[in-house]
Parts: sequence; structure tokens; C-alpha cells
Amino acid sequence: MSNGSGQNVIPENEFRCQWMDAGVVEYKLCDKKFLCDQCAFDLEIRFHQHSVECQSVPIAATAPSDFGRQFRFEDIVKRRLDALCAYPLPDDRLYHRNHFWMKANEKGIYRFGMDVAAANLWQPIMSVVVSRVPNEVKRMDPYCWIMLSEGAISLRAPVDGLLMRFNPEIVRQPSLITTDPFGKGWLMEMSLKNRARGMNDFYRADEIQETQRRSLASLANNLEEAYSQTRPAVGITMNDGGIAMQNIENILGAKTYFEIVSRICFLQ
Repeated sequence: MSNGSGQNVIPENEFRCQWMDAGVVEYKLCDKKFLCDQCAFDLEIRFHQHSVECQSVPIAATAPSDFGRQFRFEDIVKRRLDALCAYPLPDDRLYHRNHFWMKANEKGIYRFGMDVAAANLWQPIMSVVVSRVPNEVKRMDPYCWIMLSEGAISLRAPVDGLLMRFNPEIVRQPSLITTDPFGKGWLMEMSLKNRARGMNDFYRADEIQETQRRSLASLANNLEEAYSQTRPAVGITMNDGGIAMQNIENILGAKTYFEIVSRICFLQ
């Protein structure tokens, strides 16, 4: 293959992909030494071609292989959320339906943080902005802002109380919220204004699991609906030699993704 000046655009010691020779893609080099069965690009092209040829065949007859499923959006979402559902919740604290936890210390002060689902659905966290302390807050008052590349997510107080202090480590190292949400990544400490009332919205780990599962199932449905409304109709476009994206944020667009996550799972 050569460009308009007659120069060869295939570098020395490089191989043309068979799909380039077949005219399916304009430019693609082989980096697998023609071991096509190990190539994700080859698999995606074959699966797409097979789907087009078999549109009139019942769905059960055209179900992709387990390897092929890694490229379907609904399966990408399922794998991500199933992994979060499977993460065990420590039984030494209480949990809110909006993916917060709280744990009392020996002085009767309550420490709050995010559960694994919340912490891992927002990443990477660029920085954390906190409000002044001490500060009296009411339920649903914003008290902390998680800064992402697409903007800020406001965290709102799950209970009424006196906000006493923030975890200084998350300001210095925001990634702790994601890597250690039940430990070093805790958010803030409060004294509850009305302990009995505040505790009503929190549950033991075994009591909250089904609620959390339904929350993530609702999130999956909303992500898939957004994808069905926005996905391009041009089919596979990997002429630059790339591989299929498997990151939900990149597929949907970070702005759409974070808006859905915030609306479905958290107090916004």
C-alpha cells in the first residue's frame, strides 16, 4: 500500500492485517504474527459480520461466545456491577440505601464513608473539596464535593447532625476513597442531632444487600437505555487499528455516565 506520493506506508518488518487485504478496513497492521484466534480485533470483526449475515436467524442461534460477549455493552455493564454486588459488606457498621455507611466510635461519634459500589463507580477522583467544620447540617445538605474530570459531584448529608471533622487523608490522597472505602478512605465524622431518627435510615449489612442489588439493577437499566439512545449506527469503526472500548464511561461519555450514576444511586 502506498500514499499519494508513491511511498510505501507499511513500515518495514510489519504485516498487513487480513481484514485490510480483504478491504474491510482501510489500514490495520497485524501485531499477532497472524495468530488471529488470539486477536480481539479479528474476533470483533467476525462477530459483527456473523451478526449481519444472520439477522433473520433466532437470537438463540446467534448468541456470541463467552469471549465475544466482552464487547457487548450490556455484558460490560453486567460484569462491572456484578463485581460490585459480590463485594462483602463488613458487618461492623450500618448502611444507607444511597451507598453510605456509618460506624460509631467509643465516644459516640459517627464516622461516615462510601461503600465499594459508590467508591468504584466514580473514578478517577481528581480532588475532594470539603466544607467548613464544625458545621451543623441537615439531611440532604451538601457537605463535600468530589471533583471529577467532567465536573463536581456533591455529597449530601444522610442525617441531621454536627459535622465535626473530615478525613484529612482524602484531601491529600483522594484515591483512598476508591482503594480503601471501608478503611483509610472514610469521609467525615458527625455527632447525630437525633440518634434514634438518624438510625432509621441505616441497616445492617444483611438487611441492605437486597436494596443495594436493586439499586445497581436500576443503574444497569438506565445505563443500557442511555446507550440504546446514543450509540452510533455506523457499526464497527476500528480502521485505526484500535480495539473495542470496554469502559462504560468512555462508551457513554463521562458526562452522561456520571449524571446517571448520581441520579440513580446517590443523594443528589
